[in-house]
Amino acid sequence: MGLFDNVLKSLDETLKAIEDGAVEKKITEAVDALDKVVEKAPETLEKVADAPQKAMEVLDAKKETIQQTAQSVRQEAQKTIDIIQRP
Repeated sequence: MGLFDNVLKSLDETLKAIEDGAVEKKITEAVDALDKVVEKAPETLEKVADAPQKAMEVLDAKKETIQQTAQSVRQEAQKTIDIIQRP
């Protein structure tokens, strides 16, 4: 009977919570959470809209760094070739 008593107790507590407005409270909490999402939506959309531009800026910076590194490697390679070709 222990398990059955626990089920009845849980059911009784659930019904009591419903009587005390638990359902309304959960609905109110859900609506409040939805309101927060709606309030933040424009800000979030602005951030998302700016993301491609920021990504391009980062890529441009990385491109410049890679080009500089490639140039340095070319120069060092040429120096090595010059050393090897010396008589």
